[in-house]
Amino acid sequence: MRKVLIPLAIVGVALSVGLLTTDSEALAEDSAPLATATVDAQDPASWPAGAANVVEAVQKAVDQYDIVHLQGTFDFENDSVSITHSVEILGDGTDSLGNHTTRIIGGGYGAITSTVDPSAQIVIRDIEFDGPEVALSITASQGVEVTGCTIKNVAAPWGGTGMRLSGAGVTGSVAIEENHFDISAAGVWSFGLYVQQIYADIVVRDNAVENFNTTGLWVNSAGSIVIADNTIVSGPPGASPYRNGILVGTWWLPSGDRGNIEVVDNTIIVGGHPAEGGIATEDSEQELRDICRVADNKISFIDDSTEGLGILLLGHSSNWTFAENVIDGGGHELLSGIALYPGIEGFSAPQEGNIFVENEVTSAGVVFGAVVIDASALASDNRFLENRFGDIDGDGIYVDGDNNQFIENRLDSIAGDGFLLIGDNNLLEENVLHDIGGQDVVDLGVGNHVTEDDSDD
Repeated sequence: MRKVLIPLAIVGVALSVGLLTTDSEALAEDSAPLATATVDAQDPASWPAGAANVVEAVQKAVDQYDIVHLQGTFDFENDSVSITHSVEILGDGTDSLGNHTTRIIGGGYGAITSTVDPSAQIVIRDIEFDGPEVALSITASQGVEVTGCTIKNVAAPWGGTGMRLSGAGVTGSVAIEENHFDISAAGVWSFGLYVQQIYADIVVRDNAVENFNTTGLWVNSAGSIVIADNTIVSGPPGASPYRNGILVGTWWLPSGDRGNIEVVDNTIIVGGHPAEGGIATEDSEQELRDICRVADNKISFIDDSTEGLGILLLGHSSNWTFAENVIDGGGHELLSGIALYPGIEGFSAPQEGNIFVENEVTSAGVVFGAVVIDASALASDNRFLENRFGDIDGDGIYVDGDNNQFIENRLDSIAGDGFLLIGDNNLLEENVLHDIGGQDVVDLGVGNHVTEDDSDD
């Protein structure tokens, strides 16, 4: 064999050409059109090869294609479809009456699941899920979007959940928007959206959630959390000992970076259960967040709820801001409108530095008080500024905590005492008390400072 000597200059050109060719091929691959399939439940000719039923048809399409359009009604019975890579699963929209034309009936613990690929980007749109144990169960993803779906008649022996995202395998961004959760589950526990210990930034916006017996939106994430413009209506009581419209924060997660939390412009209607709340917060790592804000929410009670709470602070809920929320008791009996309970349900931790400004609690028969700080030394250095409490059949503000401030609040038509101070070194300044049935201020603590309070009876 003859040796062929190639000048180095030519070798350099050859290598450059090779690199250019490789980059061009990669660019072409990246810009290649996404593979798309349409699966019609009533047309086996549209199913991928080898599919013997609709579940296999959807599974094969999800495995083989990037975008899967579903048409018709798919009966999953107790089966599930597993997402194995990035995919969009799209329904066919709605008819002239607003009903979904793509429906999935039944489904096991996750009619659609994602447990395999932590890098998967998942999009699910415009599908109705009717009668699953859990419609969507996701434990592995790097991005999730679920929009325009309906989840109803959730059915499991333990209750059921509309949508579940959980674990450290859920990262990136999550958007849950414009969905309708009609849970209607009769078991011990039922949730609309259940998000537990994920590491994603999550937005939950413009959803309707109803007929749950535990929590409408349970959102626990290390990332940023936005819960906005949702309408939440609880259903008939189940065996759950308590329930909330929204439970938000971070708990049972290792220390690390945290995103901000905002819960704004939600409407929550609660009733028919003895222990019921509108919004509950719990955050064990708040000091790692710049903003934790609950604002402009409307919480209404439509039935007696003798252990009911409008806004409840659990555990280490510190340095939150609560602004311009309205809690309307509707004339019904509640435990309290706003409550700081760091020791409730075993969540024992300090609650410090919270600010309550321009909130309103009205028209309620309260067992304990329109505001309750029931924490002894655990609740301290909280500030209540320019809030209004009116038409209260009970006491106004009950304070078993130290070093809290109440400034320029207005208490109108309080059947019991205006302020009942059990704790020490609290400040009351420039509050307005009108039509107080008992005493304006009952001071059973030490070192409380009451100054310039107006009583315009």
